[in-house]
Amino acid sequence: MDAYEKIISIMRNQGAVKNPIGLQLAEMTDATSCDIGELHLEAEDLFISQHLTDYEIEIELSGNKKDAIIYGHLKKGDIVLIQRMSDEKYVIIEKLLEAADEN
Repeated sequence: MDAYEKIISIMRNQGAVKNPIGLQLAEMTDATSCDIGELHLEAEDLFISQHLTDYEIEIELSGNKKDAIIYGHLKKGDIVLIQRMSDEKYVIIEKLLEAADEN
């Protein structure tokens, strides 16, 4: 490898350090942990979009305010779209379904 190739190799390696891996698919092992291939992520490693959890909202129907519970939690076997945010944190962006699925 000549000097120019070494410089280009160093530049590529250093550029890759600050560029996160793109979006990835993961499989949920329960409501708050998942696997990306061989990598297992626990709840403390993850941020999860609110709509993929159970949460309470206030809605207004015909002038009356009511509380409603949204059941959106993830389950074992769900396939999710995940993005690496740092060396230790990932965010689950969305639950994915096959085009043929009706769930």
